[in-house]
Amino acid sequence: MTDLKFSSSSLERFILAYLIKDRSFFLKVGQFLKTFDFQKKSYFIDSKLQWILNTCLIYYDKYDRVPSLDTIKILAEGKFKNDNLLSESIINALEEIYNKDTSTFEIDYLKDETVKFIKTARAVEATLQNQMDIANGNFEELTERMQNAVNINLDKDMGISLADTKTVLALLKEQEEDSGLTFGSNMLDRFLGSPRAGELMAFCGTPGVGKTIWLGNVAVENMKLGKKGVFFSLEVDRRRLAKRLYSALLYKTGVDVANTSKEEADAIISQYGGDILIKNYQAHNACCNDFANFLTNAYTINGFKPDFIVIDYILITAANNMHQDDNMYSYYKTVSEEMRNLGVMFECPVFTATQINRDGMGDKGGTKALVTSKDLSQSRAILDTVDYLAIIQQTSNEKKLGENDGIAEQRILIDKNRNGASGEIINFTIDYNTMTISEGKKQR
Repeated sequence: MTDLKFSSSSLERFILAYLIKDRSFFLKVGQFLKTFDFQKKSYFIDSKLQWILNTCLIYYDKYDRVPSLDTIKILAEGKFKNDNLLSESIINALEEIYNKDTSTFEIDYLKDETVKFIKTARAVEATLQNQMDIANGNFEELTERMQNAVNINLDKDMGISLADTKTVLALLKEQEEDSGLTFGSNMLDRFLGSPRAGELMAFCGTPGVGKTIWLGNVAVENMKLGKKGVFFSLEVDRRRLAKRLYSALLYKTGVDVANTSKEEADAIISQYGGDILIKNYQAHNACCNDFANFLTNAYTINGFKPDFIVIDYILITAANNMHQDDNMYSYYKTVSEEMRNLGVMFECPVFTATQINRDGMGDKGGTKALVTSKDLSQSRAILDTVDYLAIIQQTSNEKKLGENDGIAEQRILIDKNRNGASGEIINFTIDYNTMTISEGKKQR
């Protein structure tokens, strides 16, 4: 770690007191907070606390338990026998820490602050190492180093007991509560519930049917709810994508958006309180490790934590450690799983898209009468992984009618819903002029 310290002396004393009394938390966190010499390097503002933690960890490694107050007092007296002032100061700190009543602590807050501190310190250290490697022309370990810095599992979950009815019922109630996020439509939310952290949803359709518009709709509608997200685009240039999202937010055509004043745009967008970061990568050259690296830097540098992630789209996203000449089922299964893992890592849902194969296309463009998951490109691998699959249905006739005024009818088939029933078909109208989507059929 770099030489970072906790934000306050009172917080660090509460953390250390809880560490000593909670064996599980002590084992999870202690390894990341240990230093070799408390006087040369301390993560605590009060370096005496660093000595206490270091000593507890060394003692635990040898005797498989945290030392008692009397034992560590003896160790302190022996260590600092030639410095009575320091010895007395450490013993006073020991008595305060060991005698604190932890039953009054906000435990979740202490844990969150500790984990945040550890991840921040590791991310900063990885960033500094990456800068050195970049200067020396070494690029192989950059992404992996950053991912390893933040991908630490401090919560060694031992599962839940059904006999613990209080915990189980609280978890079930939490599951039923609204996450505050949306799939981009009240009707989709009605059938699918609220998007949850670690869940993966894919929109599927023919080329040009509006998959990116649907992903943009999800991003915009969540931004309107005050949420923050990141839109990783591997196909659409960020300027073009920004214009599309602004069209939806400002409800203007692309031409009108370009002529909008900053004052007018600020007045509309500032009322929502949310934000969307747009990041471009080349198709087939970016993987979820790259996305994780970007998100980690966004948090470390700007404190930006996403409420949702959009990736456009599966079939042009690379796997972290596989080549496309590998088994195609395994390849796209891996890419899909890595997208979901990204959501788990950053505690938010992930939205993406995929293509329909030739069998699902109509003879004159659009889709055939009804397209299902068997018509997906690499369908089995993606279907087996995603939590939700929404297939965009639009016949050639519907697409042709929409070419006149830029407004066309579509339907969404909920082909997979891991948490409920599937098979529902919902009518929508898509306005290509303003890049907006509304529920119901177009009134002609």
